[in-house]
Amino acid sequence: MRAEDINIVANHLDPYLHRTIIKKSYNPGTGRMADVSRSVIVDDGALPGNDPMMTGSQVATAQLLVGIPGNDSQESYWLEYGRRIHQRFVDNEPLGIRCDSCTALAYYLLRTNGCSGHISVIEQAKGNANGHWFLLVGCPPGAAISYQNNFPRGSFVVDLWGVGVKRQRAESHSLTSVIDPASCIYSCGDDSLKRKINYAGSVTVPSQASFVAETTVSGCFGDKSRSAKLKALDGMLGQYHAGTATLEQLATTFTGWINNKDKRQGDAIDSIRNATGKMAELRQSLRWLGRAV
Repeated sequence: MRAEDINIVANHLDPYLHRTIIKKSYNPGTGRMADVSRSVIVDDGALPGNDPMMTGSQVATAQLLVGIPGNDSQESYWLEYGRRIHQRFVDNEPLGIRCDSCTALAYYLLRTNGCSGHISVIEQAKGNANGHWFLLVGCPPGAAISYQNNFPRGSFVVDLWGVGVKRQRAESHSLTSVIDPASCIYSCGDDSLKRKINYAGSVTVPSQASFVAETTVSGCFGDKSRSAKLKALDGMLGQYHAGTATLEQLATTFTGWINNKDKRQGDAIDSIRNATGKMAELRQSLRWLGRAV
């Protein structure tokens, strides 16, 4: 369920927004070094290259990456990267974490704590150079996405680094790294978005256009027309994504279509429109969003 997936983030990832690490800091006024508590989330978009958090994070990250198989286009890479970061904190050996580290940690914690939603690792611009990384949960893998907030309604973003640095810059006081409705909260200048990996799971409801295409039965009765209740469902999907219809209205329209079908062998969704499972997928999507149908 979507609400449970968000709760995983709240319980396992959001505490990192408040975690700190002690670093030596030079005070030019006194000429002395002092212990200073710093956030483990490193604002590498603002800190100078010689800042202790920057140099310490660079060295620690390089060490963590040694021996990790694959690359950032493979699920195994992000899972093992996140596992190693998590283990460092479990062993009470915290390190400064930047956007790729934050994304790996988020991916690992979602995957190992039962996230049911589809997870995409998103590269914004050039992630390992002048860009950014974050997670997108519940978005159909084929859906169009673009900066800043062109994401299907119902999906949500997890951006620990983005929220963390905005808190440090006093640009946000958010207590959670979930951005809902989904949106990019950090700009890299070049803000093209690319899905690097996808981990299969539940998704939000399809767009009106994709739903019509996927439930049009070629060569069989109904391929030239759609029933009034099916057309109503088409339109309601469009309204839902446009924000002019509620989840309750969408679920009621879906149920109205089901109730109009013959109940063969006790299957309320049995229909030629479900030949490729698209109606069953829609029901699962509604359930993931929190509406039992």
